Amino acid sequence: MLRHLIGLLTGLAIAPAMWAALAWSARRISTAVDGGDGFAPLALTAVGALMAVGIACGFLAGARISPLAAFFSGGLLLGYALWPVMAPGAVDPVLPGWVPDDSLLHPMGPGLLLALPLGTLLFISGLVPSRWRSRRAP
Repeated sequence: MLRHLIGLLTGLAIAPAMWAALAWSARRISTAVDGGDGFAPLALTAVGALMAVGIACGFLAGARISPLAAFFSGGLLLGYALWPVMAPGAVDPVLPGWVPDDSLLHPMGPGLLLALPLGTLLFISGLVPSRWRSRRAP
């Protein structure tokens, strides 16, 4: 039971950090590519941040600690990314002033395209029945 509580808290804590890292990296890399600067030092840092998110997703999707970590972090990423896709007119009235349109944290921001597949991966990996069994189960 304690492992599921830790997994739940981990999933809730890591989802916003993943969204911020995905959005920052996507904006930094697209700026470097569009600007013709090649891969400047900040673009290389953005690639490293994307790799760190990939490592975290791989750990959450495959670790036997608790499936709630993957389930909740994937559900939050997927829900926040699907919100503007499913109801595009509902985003701006709900986030009028505290999340600007050009912010990295906006659901229509640069993190959207990366959060959809990663959120789906984490969410589905949390649904696998074998992950819900304890290691001590016969």
